[in-house]
Formats: sequence, structure tokens, C-alpha cells
Amino acid sequence: VALGVAVGTVEVSILQPMLYCKNATQQGLPLSVNPRLLYRGVSMSIINMSIITGAQFPLTGLCSKLVSGGASRPLSSAEKIWAGFMGGALSGFLCAPME
Repeated sequence: VALGVAVGTVEVSILQPMLYCKNATQQGLPLSVNPRLLYRGVSMSIINMSIITGAQFPLTGLCSKLVSGGASRPLSSAEKIWAGFMGGALSGFLCAPME
């Protein structure tokens, strides 16, 4: 869980200026390099992404165990994709209200 939270925090911190540019462009607002504008709303984005990625790691692990039937064996590529898909889908239920 801690790794997922850390990854989510780093991701948002790096990508927040691009999100600002996207939103400003969509709204027809002028772009700025002012950090106060670039990082406006970053705290909610960090909370949201930290919860999502923090939940995806253990949920994907749980789905991996379900896919393998609890057996300790390497998963096939298709099983890994399915477990990752299900872990991501389940984490959406936690974070959808924040979107």
C-alpha cells in the first residue's frame, strides 16, 4: 500500500502542470508558468491518485491469488492482465466519488 501511495504522489507531482495546461486550454484560459497556478488543486489530485494506486497494488495481488486459485505459481500474461484489470476496476469504486 505504501508503495502505491508513493507512486501516486510522484505521478501527480510530475504531471500536474500538464493537467493544468489541458484544463486551461479546454476552458480557453491563457497558459501560465506561475507555480501557484500550475499546482492549484494538487492536494486533491495527490489524495485521489494516492488512494487509487494505494488500493490497486493490494487489490491486484488479491485478484492474482483468485486467478491462480491460491496456488503459488507464476501467472500467464493473460492472467496478469486480467488481475491488473480487475484490481484497477475495483479501485475505481473507492475513488469515483472524488472524481
